[in-house]
Amino acid sequence: MTRRPTPVLLDCDPGHDDAIAIVMAHASEAIDLLGVTTTCGNATLARTTENARRILELIGATDVPVAAGMASPLARDLVLGTADGPSGLDGTPYLPDATMPLDPRHAVDFIADTLRAAPEPVTLVPTG
Repeated sequence: MTRRPTPVLLDCDPGHDDAIAIVMAHASEAIDLLGVTTTCGNATLARTTENARRILELIGATDVPVAAGMASPLARDLVLGTADGPSGLDGTPYLPDATMPLDPRHAVDFIADTLRAAPEPVTLVPTG
């Protein structure tokens, strides 16, 4: 009996760790990566969102939508990570520029719309 892949939404703040998570999720036959949503953390929201798009471009996954979320935490001041450098992906000059479009919805709306439209349960994987 063949199992269907698990539908997954990955919410992350792409630095090096989440870059690997995106690549592995997309490559896994056990996962149907429905989308990537981004937040601030390893870097600013603009940079983490750009990083997600660049990673997906690199692996040829431009059909996976990316939606940007919160630019700051809800209950405290923003403290950016430092291990991945100011860009969140320092030391990775081989990544292509992102040309794929950004989903115009806020990440919360993208997640809600995706969950409502799904014919089966979707697994949310929040790492950011």
